[in-house]
Amino acid sequence: MEDEYLTEGQLLEMRMFAHLTKATLTRWRCEGHGPRCTIVGRQPFYRRGEIDRWLREQEEKRERIRKVGKVALQVYEPRPNASRRNRLGGHKTKSERRQNDGGAAAS
Repeated sequence: MEDEYLTEGQLLEMRMFAHLTKATLTRWRCEGHGPRCTIVGRQPFYRRGEIDRWLREQEEKRERIRKVGKVALQVYEPRPNASRRNRLGGHKTKSERRQNDGGAAAS
């Protein structure tokens, strides 16, 4: 049973993979995610034992995440003396120039 190979369509018919698309499986193969497969010609084939191994691996990852517990997130606090600069460069914005000029219009 472990040497049984499934086509992409058969894999997508399995309950655990029914929500996926062929495009997702293709992307997983390109990125090195998902169960390993063997490609014959252009057709990918998935070994049933490899699918089971990958699913167990996913369960173990999920359990490790649960055991880690709470994650502390850094709270952003603005620096008190930080100067605000325009996001595209070190120049002043129009509103900053107006404030520095005292609101006087340029002639």
